[in-house]
Amino acid sequence: MSGGILLADAAGLADVGSAAAERVGGLPEVMAVTDGAAAVRRFIKEVREGRAPALLVVDDPLPYIGGRGVVRAMRAIERGMGLTPTAVLLYSAQPADEELKGFLKEVGRAVHLVRPLEQPIAEQARRFALASQRLLAQVQKG
Repeated sequence: MSGGILLADAAGLADVGSAAAERVGGLPEVMAVTDGAAAVRRFIKEVREGRAPALLVVDDPLPYIGGRGVVRAMRAIERGMGLTPTAVLLYSAQPADEELKGFLKEVGRAVHLVRPLEQPIAEQARRFALASQRLLAQVQKG
């Protein structure tokens, strides 16, 4: 059984992401955390309870464990447990460079979204919700 959206963000998106997801509609529950270590712990908890997240939305810079570290840890857990890789939406303020593109290819089922920091947080949350909706629709198609 698939769970909700695990959102890891330390820059304020976690606070408004759930409301934005509700306004967009058709999205599963948003489980928000504010650091990378909490994201890994929450992922493990959800998997143990049979509700692996349907989508991980993670900011690249995070306290304790960065976004890429969270994705690597999640992939290691999935491999160890024989789980299908969770879809990932990794975002950062910068466009994807070659290193980031290589990382996305390495971990698979992952896309990047630019987070314009000059944009109001409510607009960033709306963009997160719409991108999540599109990515989940693509994953569900196959």
